[in-house]
Amino acid sequence: DDAEAAFVAYGFTARSALAAVEELRREGLKVGLLRLKTLWPFPATEVGRLGRQVRALVVPEMNLGQMVHVVASVARCAVVPCNQMDGTVIYPSVLIDAMRRALE
Repeated sequence: DDAEAAFVAYGFTARSALAAVEELRREGLKVGLLRLKTLWPFPATEVGRLGRQVRALVVPEMNLGQMVHVVASVARCAVVPCNQMDGTVIYPSVLIDAMRRALE
């Protein structure tokens, strides 16, 4: 509720995002996570509401960036993609770096 920025994630990337949120909060940054349980129908109302409450949304994806475009279409803030396409898990450290850049 007090987040200045948030991750929008689904699937196993949400677990890495949660670990990143926990670490960033320990450091004093006000970040959050919206974990999507479904992509269709896309939860535009929830994402749009969050996008009006924060400065930036970071969208981690294990592809070229498909969901980020849908998020950007409903969010009223900066939307930052964080894509990894090598088949490995996105580590929390990668997401922490992406969030720090988004908050600069």
